[in-house]
Amino acid sequence: LPDTEKDATTAMFLARSFRPKSDNYKYAHEFINMFPNSSQGYKSLAELYVADSLIAEADKEMKEGIEKSTLKDEAHSNYSSLIFSQALYHPNQYKDWTLDKALEEAEKAYQIKPEPVYKHQQAQIIYAKGNYQQAYDMFMGLTKTPLNNGELWYECAQCKIQLKAPNQDIKVLLDSAVNVSSRKGLAAPYYLARGRFFDANKQYRDAIKDYYVYDSLSHTQDPAFFFMRYQCELNAKMWQQALLDIARASLLNPQEPVYLANWASLDLRVNRIDEAISTATQCTKLAPSYPEGYLLLGLAQIAKKQKAEGLKNLEKAKSLGDSRAQGYIDKNK
Repeated sequence: LPDTEKDATTAMFLARSFRPKSDNYKYAHEFINMFPNSSQGYKSLAELYVADSLIAEADKEMKEGIEKSTLKDEAHSNYSSLIFSQALYHPNQYKDWTLDKALEEAEKAYQIKPEPVYKHQQAQIIYAKGNYQQAYDMFMGLTKTPLNNGELWYECAQCKIQLKAPNQDIKVLLDSAVNVSSRKGLAAPYYLARGRFFDANKQYRDAIKDYYVYDSLSHTQDPAFFFMRYQCELNAKMWQQALLDIARASLLNPQEPVYLANWASLDLRVNRIDEAISTATQCTKLAPSYPEGYLLLGLAQIAKKQKAEGLKNLEKAKSLGDSRAQGYIDKNK
């Protein structure tokens, strides 16, 4: 490791991406030997233990870090973060690591050094405990500190959602998340969050506007995002945009038959019969046991006046368990 603590910390954490686990353990031990009064080495070693489900060892390491570190507030905060993550995603794996314990450590950090970031840590734990009004009050209070950012306003909105507040109140908070984060060039996730809110409340045109801003800011290549936007565009009857997005989702994840089936379905809906046949055929080849592909292929073939082939594929969909197939068969005999 480098000789300075800052460079050694960077090297130790970067090594996680490309070095074997055994080397990362060595780096953590080396860091602790070089900088025994820094909390970063104990944190790194404890995280490695947690990844290997050695929670008791991690707990011991974090307690040693609190005892030896010069920055006690940082050490308590690191301990809180590790406990919080474990208690949230793997509860009951280690009896002493609870949300209450995580909150206690975050409070100790704040008592040593009353920084807003430690109050934010407490508020997130309180939210996870289900105390939404208390969490909301804390998040809102933090918006009046230098910590003010889009995440805080977004968290306020999440509290209001849990408290069943009126949609207008939630929208105002999401608007603030977008506006505050835009000033710092970090607005993309909040445009996405507001878009999902609009989408869930059937304000499809507003949702699509936010989805497009998110796309332009994030340059995302996530097929699930384009599938979500496609569904919203369907609800808004924006057929051309929906076709582009379902095609993009399929191209980004060509192994997903659901995307191909939706693509074929929309082609059929807008009377692109040849394209529907081609896409549905591709779907059946990719997923021979997926009934939706055969159903759509059959319907497209019938629309193309290829009734015999179409009925055969509807029968195939029926044999694979599609409950709609029989109705289409009866209608087209």
